[in-house]
Amino acid sequence: MGHGSPLIEAIADDFQARHAQYHKSRREGLASLAGVMLETRSANLMELAAALPREIGTAHDRYQYIDHASRESTFKAADSRGARSVSGS
Repeated sequence: MGHGSPLIEAIADDFQARHAQYHKSRREGLASLAGVMLETRSANLMELAAALPREIGTAHDRYQYIDHASRESTFKAADSRGARSVSGS
């Protein structure tokens, strides 16, 4: 995928293996968001936007990217108690 970060690469590979049917751009966005959150150890959107490994225009554009990725992402994840809905908001 070429995200530049080994952590984001590992998350993206795992996400691909577990949710291959999930839309590619959303899957990549979630992997980037999760990796950046773990690397920055913060949920502050401006800090996350500044840490994005992608070339995304201005700081405002990066903020919008993070905000959009965190709001648009909903998928089913199975745990030991059965399937449940996981949402980014």
